[in-house]
Amino acid sequence: MNNVKHLDAPASTYRTPRRVTAVGPRTIRPRLLSEDELAQWVRVARHLSPVREDLVERIKAEIDRGSYETPDQIEAAIDGLLKDLDRGL
Repeated sequence: MNNVKHLDAPASTYRTPRRVTAVGPRTIRPRLLSEDELAQWVRVARHLSPVREDLVERIKAEIDRGSYETPDQIEAAIDGLLKDLDRGL
């Protein structure tokens, strides 16, 4: 069953485990958000930093070209160089 609600859905349909109340030794009951709380969360979400699409596109292009270097790749190259030097190559 899909419990995902669209932002246009009435506030009374949203549930969140934001604050829980202990009912028994292992029972947790989620609390419904009020309209004001939901509106506050929507405002917060709207002010989150957007995805840096320019950075994502640049990195994708570098990966496609094979020119994107990760710290693991650099470390492997250094290890390989040290092994070659150790063998006298």
